[in-house]
Amino acid sequence: MKFKATKIATAVAAGLGLSVVGMSAAKADSILFPHFVLSPTVTTILSVVNDDFSALEELHYRYYYNNGQSGQCAEYDFWNPTSENDIVTFDMGAHFTADATGVLFEPNSTAVRYIDDFAILARPAPTPTRGYVLVENTPRNPTDDFPAPAAKLAGDAVVVEFITGSAWGYSAYNASEIWGYTPGPAAAAPGTLTLLNQNDFSDRVEVNGEVLTAPLTATPALDQKNAFWVPISIMPWDQMQSALLVTAVSTNMGPNGSYAATTSLKLRGTAQGADRIMFNRDERAYSGPGAANITCIGRVEIEDMVGETVKQSTPQGGWTNLTVTSGQAIVFKAEINTSFPVDNGTFNNIYQLRKGFRESQRNIAIGVAADGRTTTVTDTGLGRPVATAGGWTYLPVYSIPGLDNNAPYVPLLGATSVPVVRNVDGSVVLQNGNTVVNPEVVYSPSSFATVNQVRAAVAAGNVIASTAQ
Repeated sequence: MKFKATKIATAVAAGLGLSVVGMSAAKADSILFPHFVLSPTVTTILSVVNDDFSALEELHYRYYYNNGQSGQCAEYDFWNPTSENDIVTFDMGAHFTADATGVLFEPNSTAVRYIDDFAILARPAPTPTRGYVLVENTPRNPTDDFPAPAAKLAGDAVVVEFITGSAWGYSAYNASEIWGYTPGPAAAAPGTLTLLNQNDFSDRVEVNGEVLTAPLTATPALDQKNAFWVPISIMPWDQMQSALLVTAVSTNMGPNGSYAATTSLKLRGTAQGADRIMFNRDERAYSGPGAANITCIGRVEIEDMVGETVKQSTPQGGWTNLTVTSGQAIVFKAEINTSFPVDNGTFNNIYQLRKGFRESQRNIAIGVAADGRTTTVTDTGLGRPVATAGGWTYLPVYSIPGLDNNAPYVPLLGATSVPVVRNVDGSVVLQNGNTVVNPEVVYSPSSFATVNQVRAAVAAGNVIASTAQ
């Protein structure tokens, strides 16, 4: 999936009109647990942390799941109580707890009493199920208390195979945010900042290379390899089972009813010759099918991707590159020993594959005058948006004062990009007297508010969430 970096925030904000102006602060947050597994021998334990200090009383939980194979996911959602600085840990498979709601480790003195069952997908008995979980602090009703503007959610997951005792885990993905700005009803009136889509977990809002994405069509093959492909090693086929745990990612991971986003994966040995999918341990390349398609979520055996002929030609394994050819994905690589010699039992090694940082964004070349002002904005159609300051070329990240220091799109004129140019003593470099030499990297200079307008909106509490997609 391709995303243009121009006018996205503006277009959605304009559609909101003036009805949002004057509301109290109501910024929401959402976290994604991209993979859970349930079966008669596997359960997933989730922990959710509510770093809030307002009167918010509930969190919204949304399960998207299928029968363990790749296919459209069904949605199940519910609200459960929360409180300031709360943590809840629950066993989705109800294996380690007899609690009627699946909750673990709660002391008898706890002030929170949970209502809906976190382990509903395992009742009456767990069947093979895969899926992902969204947790939001958006309240059930618009008139209910919202979290504080700076409130954040966090969490982690542990997937446990409780027969052999093996386990793996990860931290929940809390994406960055895209903001829109709506002017006030009068020139002097504070406008409104709007979080446009709290369920966007795509590459354009990633924070640490979490999302793998297909290259832009015009990207040269070597640039695709450098910026988008993930090298992976493959152990001997008869000693280690190697698989990919894949979640198709989109700009809306929280639709009502069901989720059917798709992604396609391919193994590539080199940038020259698309049929060469894998190297053995003697640098010899082999050709094969190398592809897989995933809807919503699924597990893909790497041996199925390479095909039987390549597998026979590489008995000791080797290495390849994982590429996304369409859509976007969060991918974990799994290695589960079958005959690899260990003293006792079995083990698994599962970790998330990461590459690049918002690499699907288009390359917006910025022209900067001597006084630091933007002079030209040119879409080259390749790569990602870049800026130059102090001799460094970098991907800009925008700071909205008092609200967000990692916005991927600038919602206002005059937003400064990071890093700034500084003197040895840490002060900002100046030129021509009082002119700050720090390029104002903007995608559409005539479409966004000024820094002072945005600061006024934050100070007035005009910060809201929107479910607009």
